[in-house]
Amino acid sequence: YLLSMAKSWASENVQFNIQSNCISPEFMDTPLNKNTNAGVKEEMVKSHPLKKFLTAGEVADTVTFLVKAPAHLTGQNIFLNTGKN
Repeated sequence: YLLSMAKSWASENVQFNIQSNCISPEFMDTPLNKNTNAGVKEEMVKSHPLKKFLTAGEVADTVTFLVKAPAHLTGQNIFLNTGKN
């Protein structure tokens, strides 16, 4: 739903030079998933290509990139998932 909304907003607001994009991050070790089993997290890290979880700082860097992006970059979804589908 969010991607559809971003695409709709992008087409409606481009005339006002307003961009609308989404970021789809993979699993992040945050307080929201503090109850996830430690063994499960360990296995996730072991099987991850970078051997680490995505950080909030990396997501923030992507937001910064989008804020500075040219007006032509709108209605897009940026996947932060190390190339996994």
